[in-house]
Amino acid sequence: LVDALGAQNEFGLFNMIGNVWEWTGDKFARYHTHEPRDDPAGSPRGTERVKKGGSFLSDTEHSYRIRNAARHHNSPDSSTNDMGFRCVRETKKPNAYKKTM
Repeated sequence: LVDALGAQNEFGLFNMIGNVWEWTGDKFARYHTHEPRDDPAGSPRGTERVKKGGSFLSDTEHSYRIRNAARHHNSPDSSTNDMGFRCVRETKKPNAYKKTM
Protein backbone atom coordinates (compact mmCIF):
# COMPACT_ATOMS: atom_id res chain seq x y z
CA LEU A 1 0.00 0.00 0.00
CA VAL A 2 2.61 2.57 1.01
CA ASP A 3 4.80 2.12 -2.07
CA ALA A 4 1.72 2.59 -4.26
CA LEU A 5 1.11 6.08 -2.89
CA GLY A 6 4.01 7.94 -4.40
CA ALA A 7 7.70 8.35 -4.84
CA GLN A 8 10.44 10.36 -3.22
CA ASN A 9 9.42 13.79 -1.91
CA GLU A 10 11.30 17.06 -2.49
CA PHE A 11 13.47 16.36 0.57
CA GLY A 12 14.61 12.98 -0.77
CA LEU A 13 12.46 11.00 1.68
CA PHE A 14 10.26 8.01 0.87
CA ASN A 15 7.12 6.62 2.50
CA MET A 16 6.50 9.49 4.88
CA ILE A 17 2.82 8.59 5.28
CA GLY A 18 0.71 5.48 5.33
CA ASN A 19 2.62 3.16 7.65
CA VAL A 20 1.05 4.25 10.94
CA TRP A 21 -0.93 7.26 12.09
CA GLU A 22 1.56 9.69 13.60
CA TRP A 23 0.82 10.99 17.10
CA THR A 24 1.33 14.71 17.61
CA GLY A 25 1.40 16.74 20.80
CA ASP A 26 -1.46 18.93 19.59
CA LYS A 27 -4.83 18.81 21.30
CA PHE A 28 -7.69 18.04 18.93
CA ALA A 29 -10.30 20.59 17.86
CA ARG A 30 -12.75 19.78 15.08
CA TYR A 31 -11.72 22.89 13.14
CA HIS A 32 -8.35 24.61 12.99
CA THR A 33 -8.19 28.26 13.96
CA HIS A 34 -7.48 30.71 11.18
CA GLU A 35 -4.81 32.55 13.16
CA PRO A 36 -1.24 32.03 11.95
CA ARG A 37 0.83 30.48 14.73
CA ASP A 38 4.10 28.65 15.11
CA ASP A 39 3.69 25.13 16.45
CA PRO A 40 0.03 25.43 17.48
CA ALA A 41 -0.92 23.29 20.47
CA GLY A 42 -4.63 23.24 19.63
CA SER A 43 -7.62 23.75 21.85
CA PRO A 44 -6.94 24.54 25.52
CA ARG A 45 -9.94 22.29 26.35
CA GLY A 46 -10.28 18.57 25.87
CA THR A 47 -7.81 15.74 26.21
CA GLU A 48 -7.84 14.09 22.78
CA ARG A 49 -4.66 14.40 20.72
CA VAL A 50 -4.23 14.79 16.97
CA LYS A 51 -2.88 11.94 14.87
CA LYS A 52 -1.90 12.57 11.26
CA GLY A 53 -1.15 10.81 7.99
CA GLY A 54 -3.18 7.60 7.83
CA SER A 55 -2.02 4.01 8.23
CA PHE A 56 -1.73 0.64 6.56
CA LEU A 57 -5.28 -0.03 7.80
CA SER A 58 -6.70 3.03 6.00
CA ASP A 59 -9.13 2.14 3.23
CA THR A 60 -7.45 2.54 -0.18
CA GLU A 61 -10.80 3.46 -1.74
CA HIS A 62 -10.71 6.57 0.44
CA SER A 63 -7.08 7.50 -0.26
CA TYR A 64 -7.74 11.12 0.75
CA ARG A 65 -7.29 9.77 4.28
CA ILE A 66 -3.69 8.79 3.52
CA ARG A 67 -1.95 12.15 3.16
CA ASN A 68 0.06 14.56 5.28
CA ALA A 69 -2.96 16.79 5.88
CA ALA A 70 -5.18 13.92 7.07
CA ARG A 71 -5.93 14.36 10.76
CA HIS A 72 -7.95 12.44 13.27
CA HIS A 73 -7.93 12.08 17.06
CA ASN A 74 -7.65 9.62 19.91
CA SER A 75 -7.36 9.82 23.66
CA PRO A 76 -3.77 9.86 25.00
CA ASP A 77 -4.20 6.40 26.52
CA SER A 78 -5.12 4.80 23.15
CA SER A 79 -2.99 1.94 21.92
CA THR A 80 -3.33 0.26 18.51
CA ASN A 81 -1.02 -1.40 16.00
CA ASP A 82 -1.49 1.40 13.47
CA MET A 83 -0.42 4.41 15.59
CA GLY A 84 3.11 5.54 16.29
CA PHE A 85 5.39 8.55 16.44
CA ARG A 86 8.27 9.94 14.43
CA CYS A 87 11.73 10.20 15.96
CA VAL A 88 13.41 13.48 15.10
CA ARG A 89 16.88 14.80 15.68
CA GLU A 90 18.57 18.01 14.71
CA THR A 91 21.33 17.72 12.14
CA LYS A 92 23.91 20.05 10.72
CA LYS A 93 23.00 21.66 7.43
CA PRO A 94 24.91 20.35 4.43
CA ASN A 95 27.56 22.71 3.01
CA ALA A 96 25.31 23.46 0.04
CA TYR A 97 22.94 25.33 2.34
CA LYS A 98 25.52 27.45 4.14
CA LYS A 99 25.40 31.14 3.36
CA THR A 100 28.52 32.66 1.89
CA MET A 101 29.59 36.22 2.59
